Amino acid sequence: MKIVDAIAAHDYLERLKKALSELKQVQIGDEQVSLGSDPGYDAILTLSLPDGDYQLQLVIKTLAEPSRVKAWLGERPEAASNAPRVYQVLAAPFLSDEAIKLCSTQGVGAVDLEGNLSLVVGGVSLRHTVTARKGKGPTGLALPERSLSYTGVQRVAIGLLEGGRGPWRMQDLATHCKASMGQVFKVSQWLVSQAWAEKPARGQFKLTQPEALLDALAKAYEPKGQKTFRYFSLADQREIENTLAVRAQMVQQSIVLASFSAARAWAPFVRHLRAQFYIQGRPHDIAASTTITMEPAEKGANIFLTIPENDTPFVFAQQVGDRYATGLIQTYLDLLREPMRGEEAAEKVRERWLENYNKGELSRVV
Repeated sequence: MKIVDAIAAHDYLERLKKALSELKQVQIGDEQVSLGSDPGYDAILTLSLPDGDYQLQLVIKTLAEPSRVKAWLGERPEAASNAPRVYQVLAAPFLSDEAIKLCSTQGVGAVDLEGNLSLVVGGVSLRHTVTARKGKGPTGLALPERSLSYTGVQRVAIGLLEGGRGPWRMQDLATHCKASMGQVFKVSQWLVSQAWAEKPARGQFKLTQPEALLDALAKAYEPKGQKTFRYFSLADQREIENTLAVRAQMVQQSIVLASFSAARAWAPFVRHLRAQFYIQGRPHDIAASTTITMEPAEKGANIFLTIPENDTPFVFAQQVGDRYATGLIQTYLDLLREPMRGEEAAEKVRERWLENYNKGELSRVV
């Protein structure tokens, strides 16, 4: 073992000992870092537990995406030790929830440098989970969510979820997402490494864990650079939605229902009092050219015209009845960030998406 690896081993051991010291029924014994020939582990820690003595064997991996963890679990040799009771622990700089679950199902512990830890051994069960911190940007997120915080990755992820079941051909997916082949290939490789997708045949790609991807995307999604213009009108929000939708079709302008307005189009039982749109163009020109009166209003506004950072909301917009609305995934992501009953409406939209996804009824533009 290299000196730097030995230092890392000591760091992991300290994290294990600190967590175990919280339990009165655990007595921590000797530790040892392997510096000689490879014994099948990088460090050991002896413990006295409620049902006897155990030896924790620490195996350090620099990279531990779920696909790599799954491969290691399938190929690992039997625990190398003369001790009667051995418990292996996988250690890595970061371990996702999926990677930790894979370890748990194989009776292996897990510890990382982010603060995640999972141990189930000798009558002791210990689980520490680090929650992604909102509002701290990419560096405050776990690695899967951190990767999904980039707009190019989000675009492909949204396209996959909006497009329904695969398998996809790479060129079809790139066309559907209006993204480059290079971007699509990188995202597909990353999803496979997370064990959220697979490649069933040469040149094909299939999402296998859509809800896991959606959950991670929801944590990472934080719209940046968009501008919202607020207006007030005495008109009912349904009249406002219908008026702007008709105008958009007449002048071929990009105006789509968003957030609560989109949610009601997809799930009519969603209730709201505001008309919300994504637009491309000058908001004041749109407001001035409608048949309803719209006055700028910072307070008491009931019309929200938002110019998004990029055209992703328009790329995956779909016609619902006689109007265009953001797709189910974009609507779900936006609702989660609405302060007033947004999460409740988001769950209704998610239910509709999952039902359509399982039936294979989602739109695929190729």
